Amino acid sequence: MKRSTRRFMLAAGSVFDLIPATDYSEFVDRRSDAEAIGSDFQAIGDDIRKSMRSYARIRAKASKRQLATR
Repeated sequence: MKRSTRRFMLAAGSVFDLIPATDYSEFVDRRSDAEAIGSDFQAIGDDIRKSMRSYARIRAKASKRQLATR
């Protein structure tokens, strides 16, 4: 088989996922479901804490401005 034909077949196979040109197993998460869910909950909790701190700073600045205008 010609080299160009082989490349074309590999590319077409990759599109159809018959003969993928990339090893997709490296993208598969090897953690257990419980570990993945725990990690997701941790990330969500971190995001909520970050947002709450940011909101508290905004509220503190607003209350300082209110006290200064009285």
